[in-house]
Amino acid sequence: MFFAHPMSGEPKVIQTVFFGVGVLTDLTSLLTKGAICQEQERQRRKLIGLRDWLMAVLAFPVGMFVVTMFWILYLFDRDLIYPRLLDNFIPQWLNHGMHTTVLPFIIIEMRTTPHRYPSRLCGLLTVCSFAMGYVLW
Repeated sequence: MFFAHPMSGEPKVIQTVFFGVGVLTDLTSLLTKGAICQEQERQRRKLIGLRDWLMAVLAFPVGMFVVTMFWILYLFDRDLIYPRLLDNFIPQWLNHGMHTTVLPFIIIEMRTTPHRYPSRLCGLLTVCSFAMGYVLW
């Protein structure tokens, strides 16, 4: 019986939410340019803060961990993480799409968009809480 590797779905959801918030942030910045009232500006700043927080504590650390661990395990023992049986159902390009493209998109995001990161303590506590919650789940 086939079982997916442990981090198969969550990173995709985290990346999707993160980039969705990023698009929403960009759209609100474009749509409210010029005629910004204080309430709109306050809401936009909250959205930017959420985007920056998601990037720092979930999207980047989890994305890097999944890409790194998947390919290390894939090179060490391919059948452990991605059985050859899956080649009949999931083409190689899709496998790379799921396990490789996260890294360049996160790096592009980091290089093109300025972010305000939370304190180191807050970031570490959140990442550790996420990891512990995931392991316990």
